[in-house]
Amino acid sequence: MTPIGLLLFFFCSVFILLSSKNKAPLVIIVSCCYITVGQGISIAGANFPAFRFIIALGVLRTLMRGERLSDGLKLPDKVMVLWAIWSMFASFHHEFTAGSGPKFTAGVIVDLVGSYYLFRVFLSNFDETISFIKSTSMLLAPIALFMFVEQAINYNIFSSFGYVPEHPIIRDGRTRAQGPFSHPILAGSIGAAFFPLAIAIWNSNRKTSIIGIISSTTIVIASASSGPILSLGAGISALLFWRYRQFTKKVFYLSIVGYIFLDFVMNKPAYYLISRIDLTGSSTGWHRSFLIDQTIKYFNEWWLFGTDRTVHWMPMQGRISENHTDITNYYIQFGVNGGLMSMALILTAIFLALKYVSIFSISDNSGYKQFIIWGIGCSIFANSATSVSVSFFGQSQVFFWIPIAIVTTLASMKTDNDSIIDAEYATDYQT
Repeated sequence: MTPIGLLLFFFCSVFILLSSKNKAPLVIIVSCCYITVGQGISIAGANFPAFRFIIALGVLRTLMRGERLSDGLKLPDKVMVLWAIWSMFASFHHEFTAGSGPKFTAGVIVDLVGSYYLFRVFLSNFDETISFIKSTSMLLAPIALFMFVEQAINYNIFSSFGYVPEHPIIRDGRTRAQGPFSHPILAGSIGAAFFPLAIAIWNSNRKTSIIGIISSTTIVIASASSGPILSLGAGISALLFWRYRQFTKKVFYLSIVGYIFLDFVMNKPAYYLISRIDLTGSSTGWHRSFLIDQTIKYFNEWWLFGTDRTVHWMPMQGRISENHTDITNYYIQFGVNGGLMSMALILTAIFLALKYVSIFSISDNSGYKQFIIWGIGCSIFANSATSVSVSFFGQSQVFFWIPIAIVTTLASMKTDNDSIIDAEYATDYQT
């Protein structure tokens, strides 16, 4: 660990234990954005990147202080717990090597369930959520500036922290800035998903909202990647649908019908539309479509507990290790790690969060609260859309689960219209 990284790591460790409840989430954001992912410590043979160690300390803090979920366990929470249990069980059917097996899976569980749990605990109402989004807007502003400079001068300032390259990736003449993150696509995806959150606080603090909008857009542009641009477009499209949100369910079903129709009329499966999208002149959309194809073809190899070998799925494509091809799909990655059950549980958690957004947004609650929930839902939608073309890992996973945790808390809060939410939710999901 570099001296600068060690200093930040020390302060984050102290503050996550001692800070007030509403400041604790910001410590996690700092550990994700200002300490590069390669920095961390090893305990009893287990690797703890800085952000993972901070999350573990955060969980310890909640146990020491008796901080709990203010609204009790909700259905998405139970799905996340079930996913963690299944993933650990499935991991014992994998090789006990780096990137596989119980030790690796335990780390992923800390990243996902740990961050989800902490944001469920720390952000328990609308005021705390708005304050968090405002502060995160300010924290992302320097990241956006540094990534802009990185693209302009072809030098990553965060390389002084270690574990990220000095010079950014250049593909087809375009410089792809990555800042402190593991890859330009991950950096851009984080910026794209934050854009709707910045819009959500427009009525609460317009100046901070503008800073968040500019920062998130700059991060997307600096990453010079098609996926984040499409993710940003998905988030904006969902935001524009605000006035027609009462038709959300109909649009959902029409989308399914439309996909089936395209599957019938196209020569190739409809998911090959991904291969036709190239917004930067250097997209690898065909690779992503072909990956889906191969995942279906080799279904028998991974459906039960996942698989330790995918390199033969795409022999002419890129690989990330001796045994694995580059799994550029977050959902497929869950399947590779834990089988069909793992993939299904993750999709269920996302779907339930979006369902909360839909129910809350068409109720008769205060308009500004509805719009905040809708904006957070748009962030979830943006992440969900880009997950078809990128597999989140490292600190980027934290940003994926933050809006899902927030929505689960806010949309299930006791309100004057609680009977509407509870009744409609129970009708759809209780057995």
